[in-house]
Amino acid sequence: DDTYRNKVLSAMEVIKVAEKFDKVPEISDSLVSYIGSLYKSYGYTFFKSIGFDRLSLNTDYSYFNDKGFLDKLNNLSTQYSIPKNFLALEITEGDMYNTYDEFLRITQKVVSCNTVLVCDQYTGELLTPAQIKELGFTEVKIARSVIKDVAEDEQKLSRVVQLYEACHKAGLKVTLVGVETKEQVDLLSAEISEMYIQGNFFYPPLDEENLLEELRKANYYEDRILND
Repeated sequence: DDTYRNKVLSAMEVIKVAEKFDKVPEISDSLVSYIGSLYKSYGYTFFKSIGFDRLSLNTDYSYFNDKGFLDKLNNLSTQYSIPKNFLALEITEGDMYNTYDEFLRITQKVVSCNTVLVCDQYTGELLTPAQIKELGFTEVKIARSVIKDVAEDEQKLSRVVQLYEACHKAGLKVTLVGVETKEQVDLLSAEISEMYIQGNFFYPPLDEENLLEELRKANYYEDRILND
């Protein structure tokens, strides 16, 4: 969805400006406060009851470079008793590559926050699965650009399978991003047995209000089916 992608790009531009003027801590404060407000409003029981057991946030290295960010996450986890691995932080392969040495120095502190670290927009062109593991990341999201056209291009399909197998062998959980059609799902599932996918095949991106409404509806119909 272009509208969603444009919003993400705009947010990244804001972060770049904030970093230039040493304002990233204010953004990270807002982010942590937002997570807290979601948890205060809904709580883990609500999320779990409607099938939502992960809150994943797009970040970049500037957040981790804010010395107070991880402390704020730890405090948040303690305050709301947030379960281990409920919160995930996604960082792109490019950002990880550009700050590799810096990440190596803070890996243990990041992992101690009981937060899942996800390598986003992964193409395999900059980092190997072993390097991703070394940084304390446990999951990868294979990039939309890699998934695109797998239904029309056998070489692309083969590339996706190779990337998946390399990551899986390294012990990383793999998600395929940008799956839009049933044809893509059928082709990929024929090659990959344990497959997690993200894309418009399920839903276009939804804002908070519409997401929660869709989840409520899904839970309602599931209850009706089980109880009828």
